[in-house]
Amino acid sequence: MASLRDLFMEPYVADSQLNSNSSARHSSLEINPLEMETTPMPNHGEAAHQVVGVGPPSNADNGISLTWEDLWVTVPDAKGSRRRPIIQGLTGYAQPGEVLAIMGPSGCGKSTLLDALAGRLGANTRQSGDILINGRTQTLAYGTSAYVTQDETLITTLTVKEAVYYSAQLQLPNSMTKSEKKERAEMTIREMGLQDSMNTRIGGWGAKGLSGGQKRRVSICIEILTRPKLLFLDEPTSGLDSAASYYVMSRITKLDQREGRTIITSIHQPSSEVFGLFTNLCLLSSGRVVYFGCANATNEFFASNGFPCPTLQNPSDHFLRTINKDFDEDIEQGSEGKRATEEVIEILITSFKSSDGYQEVKRQVSKICKQGGTGSSLEKSRSHASFFTQCLVLTKRSSVNMSRDLGYYWLRLAIYVTLSLGVGTIFYDIGLGNSSIQARGAMLMFIASFLTFMTIGGFPSFVEDMKVFERERLNGHYGTTAFVIANTLSAVPYLLLISLIPGALAYYLSGLRPGFEHFLYFDSVLFTCMVLVESLMMIVASIVPNFLMGIITGAGIQGIMILGGGFFRLPNDLPKPFWKYPLHYIAFHKYAYQGMYKNEFQGLTFPCNQTGQRGVITGEYILKNKFQVEMGYSKWVDLGILLSMAVLYRVLFLTIIKIVENMKPAISKFISHDSFFTQCLVLTKRSSVNMSRDVGYYWLRLAIYITLAVSLGTLYYDVGMSYSSIQPRGALLMFLASFLTFMAIGGFPSFVEDMKVFEVERLNGHYGPTAFVIGNPLFSVPYLLLFSPITGALAYYLTGLQRGFEHFVYFDLVLFTCMMLVKSLMMTVASIVPNFLMGIIAGGGIRGLMMLGSGFFRLPNDLPKLLWKYPVYYIAFHKYAYQGLCNNDYERLYFSSDDLTGGLDVIISGEEILRDEFQVEMGYSKWVDLGILLGMVVVYRTPFLVIIRIVEKAKPVISKFISVKPQPMTQVMENQTATAVHMS
Repeated sequence: MASLRDLFMEPYVADSQLNSNSSARHSSLEINPLEMETTPMPNHGEAAHQVVGVGPPSNADNGISLTWEDLWVTVPDAKGSRRRPIIQGLTGYAQPGEVLAIMGPSGCGKSTLLDALAGRLGANTRQSGDILINGRTQTLAYGTSAYVTQDETLITTLTVKEAVYYSAQLQLPNSMTKSEKKERAEMTIREMGLQDSMNTRIGGWGAKGLSGGQKRRVSICIEILTRPKLLFLDEPTSGLDSAASYYVMSRITKLDQREGRTIITSIHQPSSEVFGLFTNLCLLSSGRVVYFGCANATNEFFASNGFPCPTLQNPSDHFLRTINKDFDEDIEQGSEGKRATEEVIEILITSFKSSDGYQEVKRQVSKICKQGGTGSSLEKSRSHASFFTQCLVLTKRSSVNMSRDLGYYWLRLAIYVTLSLGVGTIFYDIGLGNSSIQARGAMLMFIASFLTFMTIGGFPSFVEDMKVFERERLNGHYGTTAFVIANTLSAVPYLLLISLIPGALAYYLSGLRPGFEHFLYFDSVLFTCMVLVESLMMIVASIVPNFLMGIITGAGIQGIMILGGGFFRLPNDLPKPFWKYPLHYIAFHKYAYQGMYKNEFQGLTFPCNQTGQRGVITGEYILKNKFQVEMGYSKWVDLGILLSMAVLYRVLFLTIIKIVENMKPAISKFISHDSFFTQCLVLTKRSSVNMSRDVGYYWLRLAIYITLAVSLGTLYYDVGMSYSSIQPRGALLMFLASFLTFMAIGGFPSFVEDMKVFEVERLNGHYGPTAFVIGNPLFSVPYLLLFSPITGALAYYLTGLQRGFEHFVYFDLVLFTCMMLVKSLMMTVASIVPNFLMGIIAGGGIRGLMMLGSGFFRLPNDLPKLLWKYPVYYIAFHKYAYQGLCNNDYERLYFSSDDLTGGLDVIISGEEILRDEFQVEMGYSKWVDLGILLGMVVVYRTPFLVIIRIVEKAKPVISKFISVKPQPMTQVMENQTATAVHMS
């Protein structure tokens, strides 16, 4: 048997022998781009003979050689006082025409080493040592290197051909014609064996598409379009079976053989077939190098140290088991007995550092540096596509994605149409009576606030767009400005559509101001508000790229803006610090309300119904005195301000993206079978621990609730007992019962994750649905009990609602029960629609319809009897919450006014206000309302249990009903080859 020194030194005996062997190896594996994917499995005996070493191939002068010496990477420890090493003093190299595999147990520093070599380390890491390109410290030009991440961040609605072709148009220079770019894209697709899947959509949620291996190859296709000389791959076989892993890696190795490309890949645990494709191996353990050299000589190295690979065992399995100290098993060392894993690792590291192989690695690094120092420099620059081309291509691609993604706009359109029909029927033919004044104002407020608020449902799609952008931006495909412009332009047609259709339904069904020019203004304001909310959510997505936190944050910001818009409390009554200055003037709702009010009321007259008075009230009087609208400028100024704010929000989006690119690391660091009774108890404990540790589950919502409660408290601070306080009290209680509890929708992503865990454990028979449904509310009760007293107390005592601890207790019980109801509703939705985007939109739509029919936006006696009075009014929990809170606050109170009858003091009792102003049902106690709410909590949980059981039985039928596309030819071939692999 050859010595370890011989194995390392043999490749460098004669350059002619090396070149001959390399050429033979390359020519034997040369492929035709048009051939089908029928790559033969490697014969390990032949591979060991042909892949003779790690010396530079004949085309080294045309490629990139990468070397690193004494490379260290450290990160702060948990306390931040010290730094701990991730990579410790590594030395190595990678050369053209070769594949270097970085291998080791989880957490050994594979990805960190790859990121360090690619220049992608985070801002909180520190790096020392030398990393040289062809022996020099130089920056690679765009397109000369590429990085394929572990996650397939792809646009799932595009076909393979579209995804690669759009990327080719973005990356390749304008000097290439469209036909040349198309030819390059198709050639790259064929190189990766995807020619039979060209017209197959990549696929994602709800749509069958490519297999995992095919998606991985699409990601590689996109990055090699520019023909990079240096390619980094982060665990390209992660999540793939052995056959798919082999096909991915075999295609990658053919790239280095044909074009002399330098390929560096981290890989976790390759099969023996995949391992045979590697030229060199860097084996790590806890950031230290255990072995670096020819992959085929690794087994000899382990054997020489007393750890030979057993017969018929995968070599990579043996290597990783030997150096994996996570489980700390004793390792057999020949005739010397067993040794601890830590001791084995030290033996291997010491042996390698004292071997001739390690010295040869250092000599090879020095040789490459000397040759590179005298050679020609790399190309300094490659041209991108022009800025105009980038904008055009990104706009086209985004438009295609939006048109095919059901949840991006089409589902929102359906919900908008439903809500508009709801608004149109509840305010149907509103007329010109005195009672229509308040109804018109409430309707316009609902449209400008809540209807546009539903744009929050597109947040998951925004996050996916941001993920694709971050990957492509990091690889230099295009600039930030091109992305923002394209995103805006592609969204405009869809926003016009979802504002025009719902706007027309709501406008003409309710009988608002006649005249097409008035409708056109109304729809323009609605469209601009949707653009503004979408821009706001894109800003949030750029800062908080997480479904749960982003939705809660965006909803909280909008809630505060709605409060300061001038409807829930009139502009002159707004507290001057914060609410009047600056919030009232920077919240776009102010200009939306005022523009719509001017558009609706100017030029109209309404009958006066005050006692002893006849005549009419002009729209201008209503605007000035009732709604306190600023009359010093035209409604078109309001629209102009809204349009300017839309531009400003997009500029802010662009600015934040650029800032976040540098600040992201800092932000990431800041955020960082038993008995039935036992099942319920264990599930409750486990979920309680999860909720206490998951920042987004309740703690972030608590922070938002406190912010909103403080906002309410300062907005309605010491509301008083005058006649003018009657309406603000009602608006305050409505906001608490409706919008504050609406924020529970922010926990929907966590509900979905709970359902996923339940489905897995239920499928394995761990526990029953009843135990889950019982345990689910039990573990949430302590957190909701924490939410309601803190937020309730802040809002209650700051605003000065009815005094008396018993009144606050009732108020808090209603608030707690409403939160339980909304959580139950969202859990029911999660059991039917286990998807973030659709679930949030569906849950938000249901809540919106309930709020409309609760008796606030239109008084109970004015509700249309069909649908809205019967049954929505009586099944919407908002009715009982609103009535209970009003009874609790107004009963036994008296309000005085001196401006109704010529200066005489008039005392109005709370009971009169409840009966006449709010049309509250006075035939029963407020405790009956609370009892009904508690009963509804149980009722809401029962459908949740029933639906879970139904879905279990209906899922196979649903899956059968959804058509499954024919399996692509390439995937069939992969499956057939997988059989061949196992047979061989």
